[in-house]
Amino acid sequence: MRSELIQEIFTIEKKAELIVKEAKETCRQRLAAIHTEGENLVREASQQARENRFTLLEKAQVESSKRVEALHALLQNNEIDSDTQQLLIDKTVDDLVAKLCSSTCMEVGGQ
Repeated sequence: MRSELIQEIFTIEKKAELIVKEAKETCRQRLAAIHTEGENLVREASQQARENRFTLLEKAQVESSKRVEALHALLQNNEIDSDTQQLLIDKTVDDLVAKLCSSTCMEVGGQ
Protein backbone atom coordinates (compact mmCIF):
# COMPACT_ATOMS: atom_id res chain seq x y z
CA MET A 1 0.00 0.00 0.00
CA ARG A 2 2.76 2.36 0.89
CA SER A 3 4.64 1.78 -2.36
CA GLU A 4 1.42 2.31 -4.33
CA LEU A 5 0.95 5.66 -2.60
CA ILE A 6 4.54 6.66 -3.35
CA GLN A 7 4.11 5.58 -6.95
CA GLU A 8 0.91 7.65 -7.25
CA ILE A 9 2.72 10.69 -5.80
CA PHE A 10 5.51 10.31 -8.36
CA THR A 11 2.96 9.97 -11.17
CA ILE A 12 1.15 13.12 -10.06
CA GLU A 13 4.48 14.94 -9.71
CA LYS A 14 5.48 13.95 -13.26
CA LYS A 15 2.13 15.19 -14.58
CA ALA A 16 2.59 18.46 -12.70
CA GLU A 17 6.09 18.89 -14.14
CA LEU A 18 4.76 18.24 -17.63
CA ILE A 19 1.98 20.81 -17.13
CA VAL A 20 4.51 23.39 -15.95
CA LYS A 21 6.82 22.62 -18.87
CA GLU A 22 3.97 22.96 -21.37
CA ALA A 23 2.81 26.20 -19.74
CA LYS A 24 6.32 27.68 -19.97
CA GLU A 25 6.61 26.70 -23.64
CA THR A 26 3.17 28.13 -24.42
CA CYS A 27 4.15 31.34 -22.65
CA ARG A 28 7.40 31.58 -24.66
CA GLN A 29 5.52 31.05 -27.92
CA ARG A 30 2.89 33.66 -27.07
CA LEU A 31 5.53 36.19 -26.01
CA ALA A 32 7.43 35.64 -29.25
CA ALA A 33 4.25 36.10 -31.30
CA ILE A 34 3.27 39.25 -29.39
CA HIS A 35 6.80 40.63 -29.74
CA THR A 36 6.77 40.06 -33.50
CA GLU A 37 3.32 41.62 -33.80
CA GLY A 38 4.48 44.65 -31.79
CA GLU A 39 7.53 45.10 -34.00
CA ASN A 40 5.32 44.99 -37.09
CA LEU A 41 2.93 47.57 -35.64
CA VAL A 42 5.81 49.91 -34.80
CA ARG A 43 7.30 49.47 -38.27
CA GLU A 44 3.93 50.21 -39.93
CA ALA A 45 3.30 53.27 -37.74
CA SER A 46 6.78 54.58 -38.47
CA GLN A 47 6.30 54.13 -42.21
CA GLN A 48 2.92 55.88 -42.08
CA ALA A 49 4.36 58.79 -40.12
CA ARG A 50 7.23 59.07 -42.61
CA GLU A 51 4.77 59.12 -45.53
CA ASN A 52 2.66 61.77 -43.79
CA ARG A 53 5.73 63.97 -43.21
CA PHE A 54 6.77 63.71 -46.85
CA THR A 55 3.22 64.55 -47.99
CA LEU A 56 3.18 67.63 -45.77
CA LEU A 57 6.62 68.64 -47.01
CA GLU A 58 5.54 68.29 -50.63
CA LYS A 59 2.48 70.48 -49.97
CA ALA A 60 4.65 73.10 -48.28
CA GLN A 61 7.07 73.05 -51.20
CA VAL A 62 4.23 73.57 -53.69
CA GLU A 63 2.83 76.46 -51.64
CA SER A 64 6.28 77.98 -51.33
CA SER A 65 6.89 77.70 -55.05
CA LYS A 66 3.59 79.46 -55.76
CA ARG A 67 4.48 82.27 -53.37
CA VAL A 68 7.94 82.66 -54.90
CA GLU A 69 6.44 82.76 -58.41
CA ALA A 70 3.88 85.37 -57.37
CA LEU A 71 6.54 87.53 -55.75
CA HIS A 72 8.81 87.08 -58.74
CA ALA A 73 6.03 88.25 -61.05
CA LEU A 74 5.47 91.31 -58.87
CA LEU A 75 9.16 92.11 -58.88
CA GLN A 76 9.44 91.74 -62.63
CA ASN A 77 6.53 94.10 -63.22
CA ASN A 78 8.21 96.72 -61.02
CA GLU A 79 4.90 97.35 -59.33
CA ILE A 80 6.62 97.89 -55.99
CA ASP A 81 9.56 100.06 -55.02
CA SER A 82 12.99 98.64 -54.21
CA ASP A 83 12.65 99.05 -50.41
CA THR A 84 9.40 97.09 -50.42
CA GLN A 85 11.03 94.52 -52.70
CA GLN A 86 13.87 94.06 -50.24
CA LEU A 87 11.41 93.68 -47.34
CA LEU A 88 9.46 91.05 -49.27
CA ILE A 89 12.65 89.20 -50.17
CA ASP A 90 13.85 89.26 -46.56
CA LYS A 91 10.47 88.06 -45.26
CA THR A 92 10.31 85.28 -47.84
CA VAL A 93 13.81 84.11 -47.02
CA ASP A 94 13.05 84.19 -43.27
CA ASP A 95 9.84 82.20 -43.80
CA LEU A 96 11.63 79.67 -45.95
CA VAL A 97 14.45 79.21 -43.44
CA ALA A 98 11.94 78.84 -40.59
CA LYS A 99 10.03 76.13 -42.48
CA LEU A 100 13.20 74.27 -43.36
CA CYS A 101 14.46 74.43 -39.80
CA SER A 102 11.18 73.08 -38.42
CA SER A 103 11.16 70.16 -40.86
CA THR A 104 12.05 66.72 -39.51
CA CYS A 105 12.65 65.20 -42.93
CA MET A 106 16.40 65.38 -42.53
CA GLU A 107 16.07 63.21 -39.45
CA VAL A 108 14.10 60.64 -41.45
CA GLY A 109 16.73 60.56 -44.20
CA GLY A 110 19.47 59.96 -41.62
CA GLN A 111 17.77 56.91 -40.17
